[in-house]
Amino acid sequence: MSAGLPPIRGCDNRSALNAAERFVLLAVPYSGHDATLYAIKSHLAGKVLVDLVVPLAAGYPRAIEMPKEGSATEAAQALLGSEVKVVGALHNVPPTL
Repeated sequence: MSAGLPPIRGCDNRSALNAAERFVLLAVPYSGHDATLYAIKSHLAGKVLVDLVVPLAAGYPRAIEMPKEGSATEAAQALLGSEVKVVGALHNVPPTL
């Protein structure tokens, strides 16, 4: 372990959100995307949500099932409103499946 870095540790969502100074990364299955956002919404004030979720089709994870908003990130922004800044990252999806 590098000197000066804290050890890696696990915690529940609320503790992780409270410990986050600026950025919160969301990496959950798409089926849990909206429920997770509803659960953490009140803890995101003043933070940037980095949405890593790819909307894979339920039961067939080689297919994409795009939400009506256009992407999981855009769906997150619509759900959270303008009070929370949402950005998307690492959405590595092949052009064809």
